[in-house]
Amino acid sequence: MSFSKDNYDATLTERGASKNAQPFISQGLAQPDEEFKKIELASLIKFFANPAKFFLNQRLGIFLEEKTPVLSEREPFDLKGLEKYAFEQTLLQKSLVNADLTDYLSAVKASGKIPPGTLGEYFYQKSREEVERFAHTVKPYITGTPFDPVEFNLKIADYALFGKIDTIFELGLIHYRYTKVKVKDRLKVWIYHLVLNSMERTPYPKRSTLIGADTMLVLLPVQESNKILLDLIKKYWEGLSKPLLFFPETSCKYAHALLEKKMPDEEAMRKARDEWEGDDYYRGESHEPSFQLCFGKGDPLDAEFRKIAKEIFEPMIKNSVS
Repeated sequence: MSFSKDNYDATLTERGASKNAQPFISQGLAQPDEEFKKIELASLIKFFANPAKFFLNQRLGIFLEEKTPVLSEREPFDLKGLEKYAFEQTLLQKSLVNADLTDYLSAVKASGKIPPGTLGEYFYQKSREEVERFAHTVKPYITGTPFDPVEFNLKIADYALFGKIDTIFELGLIHYRYTKVKVKDRLKVWIYHLVLNSMERTPYPKRSTLIGADTMLVLLPVQESNKILLDLIKKYWEGLSKPLLFFPETSCKYAHALLEKKMPDEEAMRKARDEWEGDDYYRGESHEPSFQLCFGKGDPLDAEFRKIAKEIFEPMIKNSVS
């Protein structure tokens, strides 16, 4: 079932929705079938990227359509968004295997991704220099022969978590993205890291590193990884019956201010609310369609929100170095 975000907004207007509108789901659903206790790693990661969206998709079959901006006619050198990301990722992969990026310029010109002449060459060289600097940072972490991908099936309390993990090297699990690191990237690597630390009698390193264009996060060995992983899985299970009060960017902003910056709770909540509401120049996380549908126009940043944010991010903060 697919719903247009515009139609949803129109429906709220027709019903006279106000700032105090009731959430879409207030009582919650019955617990899902026991089959849901067999959890694929990719599903757990997807859940924590957006619990409300996951709930709508998996339990109600609702998929909100987001408007895709119409591309205006413009010169090819004005690469933005996914276009720019894909182009730079290609350059990065070639740089990491020491490919000749001077030769690759001819292929890029022929593809029409950049304009001909001096302008296109300038754009290419600028991108190349920036990507090669990033590759220089990444290379020491991925030297040597990588470990074989590890397939796992962990029994954790009443749940079974299964999947496969790769990109493991002598220095540990290595994830890298030539882009600004988002909270969902941190959560993804954290969940991978907990799985690695929960596997007994394996030669795999218990250390993980996330490298982004703007930051590096190193995750240290975790003593109680099983317990922390179980807590995340329990939140996943809870979030299958009712949207979990967890909003990655906003929850992280609160936990970071409170636990790392040691700010008073009131000040940490102001940081969180700024992230949630946004302003004239920044689209706050509250504008995400699934959050709007599940939580209405009210204020979900309550005591339960604070509790969940601390429970999810505190173990990560304690076991990481930025």
